[in-house]
Amino acid sequence: MEGSGEESDGFFGICPAAEMNPGGFLCLNNDDDDGNGTPDKDQAGPVVGEDDLKPLTISLGPTATGTGTGTVTLSCVTECGRIRVYQNPDRSGELFLPFSWAPAGQPFIVTLYVEGIDTSVSAADVLLKAEFAGSNTCQDFSRVTVYHVKEVVWETRADSGILALDDDTVNNGGKRIYPGKLSPADTPDPPDLRRQVDLVATIEPAVPGLAGESVYFKVWDVDDPFNQNNPAMPNVSLIDDDFDGPDNRPTPEAPVSLTGTIDPSGKARVTFTVSMQPGNNYRAGASCLSDAPTDTTQIKADSVSFEPGHGDFAGYKTPLTWSKMLTVWRKLHLELAAMQRPTFLQNTWSGNWTAAAAFPGTSNWIIFDIKDLPVNNNQLENGWIQIQGTGLAGLPSFRVLESLDGFGNDTITASMPGGIATLGGVTSGTFIVSDDDLSDQVLFDAGVAAPGAPGSFGADVTRFGIPLGPSLPFPDTQGVDTLYAPAYVLPVVDGLNTGVVPFVQNLPDVFTNGYFDSFGSIRSPGNPISTPSFWTALLGTGFQSDMDEDADPENLLTKGASPHANGSTDAGPRTGIAVVFLETIDDGGGVTEFRIIAHELAHTLGVPHDEPGTGGIMEKYPQGAPVFLPPNLKTLRKYVEP
Repeated sequence: MEGSGEESDGFFGICPAAEMNPGGFLCLNNDDDDGNGTPDKDQAGPVVGEDDLKPLTISLGPTATGTGTGTVTLSCVTECGRIRVYQNPDRSGELFLPFSWAPAGQPFIVTLYVEGIDTSVSAADVLLKAEFAGSNTCQDFSRVTVYHVKEVVWETRADSGILALDDDTVNNGGKRIYPGKLSPADTPDPPDLRRQVDLVATIEPAVPGLAGESVYFKVWDVDDPFNQNNPAMPNVSLIDDDFDGPDNRPTPEAPVSLTGTIDPSGKARVTFTVSMQPGNNYRAGASCLSDAPTDTTQIKADSVSFEPGHGDFAGYKTPLTWSKMLTVWRKLHLELAAMQRPTFLQNTWSGNWTAAAAFPGTSNWIIFDIKDLPVNNNQLENGWIQIQGTGLAGLPSFRVLESLDGFGNDTITASMPGGIATLGGVTSGTFIVSDDDLSDQVLFDAGVAAPGAPGSFGADVTRFGIPLGPSLPFPDTQGVDTLYAPAYVLPVVDGLNTGVVPFVQNLPDVFTNGYFDSFGSIRSPGNPISTPSFWTALLGTGFQSDMDEDADPENLLTKGASPHANGSTDAGPRTGIAVVFLETIDDGGGVTEFRIIAHELAHTLGVPHDEPGTGGIMEKYPQGAPVFLPPNLKTLRKYVEP
């Protein structure tokens, strides 16, 4: 039995000395050349378009046959169920071994076609024998290994510097990759190194003789199965139409074909580069048959993923061995900061009062005309006011019940137990008023001027059992990652910035009075404004900007702000700063409203407010469910750069 001479086939196109060791190699015929959904090896009869059988040529010359006649017999000796033999390359004319011919003349040459139908358990376990019996007798043997791609996995490139791929247990299953830079100063070489990941195909059986043979890969940008996995989410189809082909953002990517070479350990490795877009999903298929990836459509690649949990699917589905899904996630690197608590003088206003009068229907509510203060309606509510004037020395401070912005005719209503008689007929004077809460009347009366000193704001006052310090508590980001998971974004705290953020009064013009500049001034070099490859935000705690009262209960609304966030209502460059306003001047309980943190951070990623009544976290005053609605998720997944 001699080689066919078609050495490019890699099967029986070998010199006789190599027919036994390592023998020939035959890829399992599990593709679908006729596109009927059934692997070719599992069909009966011819297959239209079949091109994966390998030729086997048997030839006899005069030396072998001598002068007499005889028969040529091809038989299988071991592991015969792993192959089939045909007369034609389209699988027609199957021969059932042993099969014999009676040569009618010289020389005798016959070319057959061999198909791999079951993977070998060990190297060269199929043994074929060709034998001539006549006036002379001779025989020849050849061994065959039937192999296939057993599995395809995503692996971290050893030189990529990124964290090892982990399981995406949050959304779709499969694996996830964080392709951003490791730091703002990161300069990978090549520039897309952090985006690179290896695809590794394992061959079964692992036969050293296969080294150098090819494995054919193809990577598809598959549709996101999030919709199918979350059917109960209202309007989930607004995120993405899962049946419209590739959904890479901002533009689709065409499938990528790659070819790897099997190494002596039985593995073939290629490198793939992912995009930077959160929610991009990739799935790879591989085969030792060159046309199997080529014949696979985008729809077929998508369909592998659509059933719930199929991001985790890995294994053979006609005609390829598939990897798990690989999903791109992005990290939002957070630097936390906290504003300094105010001194006594920073948190007070002074002016002149006139025309004191009893509030209608009351005897001890007194209205003072104070002309003008740069505060909102009721911002001073529950604060304290000192009334001064001729003959009024020694009066205690009085609780502020109401403060109204009269556009030049402002008024303050205070609770005075003695009523209008407390003023002893005095009709004008000066005042000092504090934007503070009920706990600090003694401090206010003492006129303490320095934060952190004994008796001052924050030194010996506790809130919820927590001693107050000279600055506000840092934002508490616990739970924020859960809200961002459906957007494939992971907020991570890179560090606490202990720089002093100077106190800025909570005036109505918060966006123009330097409020955010006070945070930007301490920004660390390691947390610059975002770039497409490194997303950042500075998240701080400050004081209420436009609440209409101060000492509101802890269970009421927390607010926040992020300037130049939605790109439509605020002019100027993007700052990437988000501030959560604590509810009271001496709030020591931390920022427990993680929903507000999530809301403000979303603004830094380009998400605008939702219309009132939509019920999600991006309403202007979010009191609905702590979730991002589908339009919010779509915006987050489309975000590319500042």
